[in-house]
Amino acid sequence: MSVTQPPVRPSAEQRPPSALLLVNVVLRGRRLTAALATALFVITVGTTLLAKRTYTATASFTPASGSGSGALLSGLAAQLGVATGAPEQSPQFYADLIGTREILADLAEHEYVVGTGGASRRATMMDLLEIRAPTEPVRLARTVERLRGLVTARTSSRTGVVIASVQSRWPELSEALATRLMELVNRFNLETRQTQAAAERRFVEERLDSVRRDLRAAEDRLLQFLQRNREFRSSPVLVFEQERLAREVGVHQQVFASLAQAYEQARIEAVRNTPVITVIERPTRPVRPDRRRLVAKAFLAVVFGGLAGIALAVGRELFAATGRDDPDALATYRALRGETIRDLRRVGLRFLRAPQG
Repeated sequence: MSVTQPPVRPSAEQRPPSALLLVNVVLRGRRLTAALATALFVITVGTTLLAKRTYTATASFTPASGSGSGALLSGLAAQLGVATGAPEQSPQFYADLIGTREILADLAEHEYVVGTGGASRRATMMDLLEIRAPTEPVRLARTVERLRGLVTARTSSRTGVVIASVQSRWPELSEALATRLMELVNRFNLETRQTQAAAERRFVEERLDSVRRDLRAAEDRLLQFLQRNREFRSSPVLVFEQERLAREVGVHQQVFASLAQAYEQARIEAVRNTPVITVIERPTRPVRPDRRRLVAKAFLAVVFGGLAGIALAVGRELFAATGRDDPDALATYRALRGETIRDLRRVGLRFLRAPQG
């Protein structure tokens, strides 16, 4: 008669960790978790409440459609095998333009009036942001980097509208910055258009002289043919030759007329100073400060603090279990920890005793 052996239970070290064991670890570290969550909550709420309020001014605009002269010049130049390189007119081009160094540097060096009444003062963004640097170029570069976080632009894929936002500590400064930004975008594109139109005028003028000479030569060939062949209609060969010369003259006349029209339009575009953007919403002074989002920040602080506390509690439990299972590793750790602390103290003492210059 065989005897049934009872099942052998694995030891605690051999059993895989269960959800209950993890819950027990978390509950044992509840004080650490609560302390970290509370500390992060207090720090987040405190820094949010103590931070200075900001004001955001917004403006929206849409690129003006290209003029007929620009389209005519580009099409004509393409037919002649020359790329005019017209500037991009997409909304994304303007959004990227707002974040360029040229635009932000002008915003940084321009003077603005901050405050009202007798307390108002004029200052640049470098002074208002209290940027410190050993040299002016470095100071300007640091101001531009700060402005990259204060000036933003986005585009609407549905309507093609560009929305620019400017943030500062003063409502009147936000309005002034947004207004200046619109002026810079319009001026940049206006100067670019005038420069391009001047280059196109020179190009068309050169082509106009060349086509004029070709037209005159074609007309002279047709005239000489007619003088030599007064009764050419009786000969099919002469009729064919006359039609060929006439077509050549007609082609040169069409190109010459198009170039003459494009030349006059380029001259007008080179001096035109009409706006190239259509402002939909002009910058206005914000009446309310930006939202602090205190509730959302406090909730995230509690969540991240709690997760950090749980991670530390689990790590502490694993460290303690490793020390119980491997006493040699624990002894080595304690010895290395002591040596590290002594080395840090030695470095600190050397630093304190070093002459301060």
